[in-house]
Amino acid sequence: MPLEDRLLEFNTGSIQELVYDEKENALWMVQGNSSGFRKLDLRNYELKQFKVHEYIEEDIPDINYPFESILIDLQDDIWLGTWGTGLFVFDKRKSISTIIIFIPKHRIQ
Repeated sequence: MPLEDRLLEFNTGSIQELVYDEKENALWMVQGNSSGFRKLDLRNYELKQFKVHEYIEEDIPDINYPFESILIDLQDDIWLGTWGTGLFVFDKRKSISTIIIFIPKHRIQ
């Protein structure tokens, strides 16, 4: 595949943090300014966007969760940390997110 076909364009901002997933040969990333996270499949350079509120089991408002950090644990779950909004875990096998800690924005001092 020619290099120019592998260039990616991000519409909003820059990448805040990324982590390499050896099992899937993919990069998972957060941008810090959106409620989503992305997966770049390095085998075919396909970029997929995940919005947390679309995968969450709990009933929470659809607001912006500015993700600051991302980590893959030994069980292959993805942990997403925010700055003051909460901590989320994403189960890649089931495509389900769970809120570990949720702090509504109106309560942040």
